Amino acid sequence: MYDLGKWDVPKENTACPSCGQQYGHHNTKVCMTCEECSKCCGCPKDKQKLLPASEAVPKILEKDM
Repeated sequence: MYDLGKWDVPKENTACPSCGQQYGHHNTKVCMTCEECSKCCGCPKDKQKLLPASEAVPKILEKDM
């Protein structure tokens, strides 16, 4: 799981919008197309852009700022 406690980032900024679990839970990856965890992602296989949470979270946070 991606540890955000030391950066004071709200959990909802780094959680799957579908299931609400923190990115990286149970070794899931993050789809950069829909920003859902790999278990919830409904994107077609050819559209999925799965990244480990440690790579995806900084990109998501950078995009939101």
